[in-house]
Amino acid sequence: MKPRERVFSAFYLEEPDRVPMWEAAVNATVAEKIVGRKYPPIQANPPWPETFKIDRDKMVKLSVEGHILCYKKLHFDILSIFPSPPKDFKPTLPKENVIIDEWGATYRYIPETDQAFVIDHPIKAPEDLEKYSFPDPNADGRTDIPEIAVKMAEKEDLAVSCWLPGLCEFTVANLMGLRSFALFLHKYPNLLEKILNSLTIFIIELGKALIDVGVEVLWFGNDTANRNGPFLPPRLHKKFFVPRLKKSVDSFHKKGAKVIQHSDGKVDMLMEDWLSIGVDAIHPFEPQAEMDIAQIKRNYGDKVCIMGNIDVSHTLPFGSKDDVRNEVIEKIKACAPNGGYVLTSSSSIFKAIPVENVMIMVKTCLSYGIYPHK
Repeated sequence: MKPRERVFSAFYLEEPDRVPMWEAAVNATVAEKIVGRKYPPIQANPPWPETFKIDRDKMVKLSVEGHILCYKKLHFDILSIFPSPPKDFKPTLPKENVIIDEWGATYRYIPETDQAFVIDHPIKAPEDLEKYSFPDPNADGRTDIPEIAVKMAEKEDLAVSCWLPGLCEFTVANLMGLRSFALFLHKYPNLLEKILNSLTIFIIELGKALIDVGVEVLWFGNDTANRNGPFLPPRLHKKFFVPRLKKSVDSFHKKGAKVIQHSDGKVDMLMEDWLSIGVDAIHPFEPQAEMDIAQIKRNYGDKVCIMGNIDVSHTLPFGSKDDVRNEVIEKIKACAPNGGYVLTSSSSIFKAIPVENVMIMVKTCLSYGIYPHK
């Protein structure tokens, strides 16, 4: 099978020729070691400042070329990319390693780990909302990276997936912070709904624009839990998030796209909600949050594609080659039978993960993931 056919077989809960592979993201430092050369990172949110130091069109082309080469060398069956910043966007850099994105969120970049974390939020009180304007989902240039990625990936018969803001994660982590979110939830619920409605419109419009340039799979970066359980009681998740998520998923399904729900943390109490909104796949079932992917497969494998979950807390960054190999075999044994399974890490490939362990994960899947599995 070609990569695209392989991964879509899994989405349709069928058995392909082997277990497909995907990663939501591969850290730029790791990717450069895999590819053997440096290239501009695929721009996530926030966009790294160094990507603005070269011509934008050149940056887009070089970043997509390098990204596809990385995914090809890893034998991944579906590309994962991010929307582009608008052409007229220039980041605000108040001081070294601090950046303000187009949403007004302030990030601190940590060079040692090659990661950025939100340190200040644009909406912390009702008066902030009065003067806040949501970005334009159809801003010029927003789909530049996805569009060129689709054209290049077509030559390799790779499916293309693209990140979308997750309604819960983006609201809590990027726009408000947990303290302000809780304040609005209990004191200003109508204002919170206004924020969620505006973000839902952005998500739907951006998702439709991505589909229009050829993206076939959309994934919500939507952490909704930590290792202890959901951020919200299930009744509030059902009230505030489920109807809006369903509206988004329905819009994308009408245009023929598949949808992946990503959330770290202990999410067993949210599974029925995600099934009710009609997502096609759920990722990644964090082992350190006591998510037993074998049990998830037994309970839900006939209803939704399961994606996961080679441990990024211990096995991939710190484990031996045998540790990695054994865990991959264990997960394939548990989840591959009857199809509907995509092998991934339990989050994404970050800087601390040795390339050698990434390659062992891949090679083990290539050799042991051949169907049929019983």
